[in-house]
Amino acid sequence: MMSEQNSCAISFNLYKVNELLFKLNKDFKKDGNVDLSPKFTREISKTDDKSFIVSLAININGDNVPFELSVSISGYFSAESSDFSEQLIYQNAVAILFPYLRSLVSTLTVNANIKAVILPPINIVKMFEEEVNGKQLDCED
Repeated sequence: MMSEQNSCAISFNLYKVNELLFKLNKDFKKDGNVDLSPKFTREISKTDDKSFIVSLAININGDNVPFELSVSISGYFSAESSDFSEQLIYQNAVAILFPYLRSLVSTLTVNANIKAVILPPINIVKMFEEEVNGKQLDCED
């Protein structure tokens, strides 16, 4: 049995895939380096006093990309008490979900029989913080 001091403030219960989309761009012509420029979004909603859902998504699209890709997942979390901080949710829950999103992107592109897109293990929390503060964090760092 875990002591009260060692218990986690939030628990990750499960995740679900909301969307998997891959569409080949038949008009794409490779002229030099391809810049996929992924765009990440997150959404957090409280379901009751101790539960919340975090949705994390990635979109890759544009005129000069070899494919369109959209992946969205939702994680279901619970807190030990109703006085959890939103900062804790933003930091921990998003960081917990990101590896699942990375894995789905890699699996989807490999199964589409193209060169696998392997997202780097970035600090997704820092990326969102930088975005909020008007700075751009390069996904390739």
